[in-house]
Amino acid sequence: MDTANLRIITDLKKFLMQISTYTELWPQCVTSEKAFTRKRCLPFSTLVMLILNLPKRSLSVEIKSFYSHIEQKSCSKSAFCQQRTKLKPFFFELWNRILVKSFYRHHNNRIKRWKGFVLLAFDDSVISLPSSKELSDIYGHTRNAKNQYGVAAQGCVMFDILNKMVVDSKFLPYMTSERSVVMQQLEYAPENSLLTFDRGYPAFWLFYLLLQKQQHKFIMRVKSDFSHVVKNFVNSPEQDCIKVFHPAPKAIKQMQQMEITVTKDTSIYLRLVKVPLKSGETEILITNLYSPEAHSREDLKEAYRLRWGIETCFGTLKNQLQIESFSGTRQVCIEQDFFANIFVYNLQSIIEKQCEQTVSEISSRREHNYQINKNIGLAFLKDRIVDLFLKENSQQILLELQALFEQHIEPVRPNRSYLRIQRKKSMNYGKYHTLNNYKRAI
Repeated sequence: MDTANLRIITDLKKFLMQISTYTELWPQCVTSEKAFTRKRCLPFSTLVMLILNLPKRSLSVEIKSFYSHIEQKSCSKSAFCQQRTKLKPFFFELWNRILVKSFYRHHNNRIKRWKGFVLLAFDDSVISLPSSKELSDIYGHTRNAKNQYGVAAQGCVMFDILNKMVVDSKFLPYMTSERSVVMQQLEYAPENSLLTFDRGYPAFWLFYLLLQKQQHKFIMRVKSDFSHVVKNFVNSPEQDCIKVFHPAPKAIKQMQQMEITVTKDTSIYLRLVKVPLKSGETEILITNLYSPEAHSREDLKEAYRLRWGIETCFGTLKNQLQIESFSGTRQVCIEQDFFANIFVYNLQSIIEKQCEQTVSEISSRREHNYQINKNIGLAFLKDRIVDLFLKENSQQILLELQALFEQHIEPVRPNRSYLRIQRKKSMNYGKYHTLNNYKRAI
């Protein structure tokens, strides 16, 4: 077994054990500095593990099963609910940052890249929440065509497409603009990254700020009527060119509110590219990869196509990890569960990396390439994730998980595409919705 994952788990266990001694971090992770100082059946590490084990069933059943697994005296559901209010969701957010940082450090030369870049995608998704006035006041709500309301939040993700890692995530009110958190998330982006964005992101101020960060390049898809420059390009015979952009009055006002001084004469240069699609539509990409020799139109098309990986990430989070199935209805419970799910997603990704050589050998003997079945893999993580952090034999558990993952693989069929059909969802928010092509595994 590659020792990189063992070193990652060691880093995570060390942080879990030492967090209470970090004078700067401990107050950010708990509601009171005296929290978890008394000896109880739910000390800090046990509480963390119980939440990380993703309780999706009845809470009483999950608690009983958890304590039976660790062979300790069980606590009551009431005790768990009271104790978890002392733990800030920020702990799981911070722990995930340590996981991601450790992943890039220990895997180092094995990190997958696109033409030398770490390929990142930005996107958000609506997270349906249980219906309550408290959550509605905090996060807001959606409304469908029948004027039915549902409480919802916005989950914003920065995703490493090729390595299947959620590098950073935010849990925000429903009406938050997806582009407003990009610069915050970029603080955690690996060096030499290529950022990809869909049509919801383009804005002059975002172009301007991204160009200030010389270490990152970007590709965005823009609407054909995004600006006069783009409209003229769409109507011209040009296929690939560099154009100058100036801020519109609205953009100048926005940037003044952000304390960024620009005028109507401020200019930035960006490359515009037309990419024909199989559907007959032409997509317009805008980028600061200026050289057609280094990055052709086909290269840009391929890089943007790979962005679909973030859609499958949200598919896994929602349909397999059941991220909208919460173990509580208060804000602290909702956010703890959200960030714990992100952590488990990343942990599964690093274990899958152990399986790459075996899966590659299997693929070489068969018609299709193969990949780990994520749905079944998540089921195998249940309880074993607890052993991984509470027991000493981490290497043995990692090897056990690797063997189980490798026994359950599925073919990757290339060039599959389906017409995207927008369906009207019911307003049954906060409940798990299954699809027809698989059964839930956790």
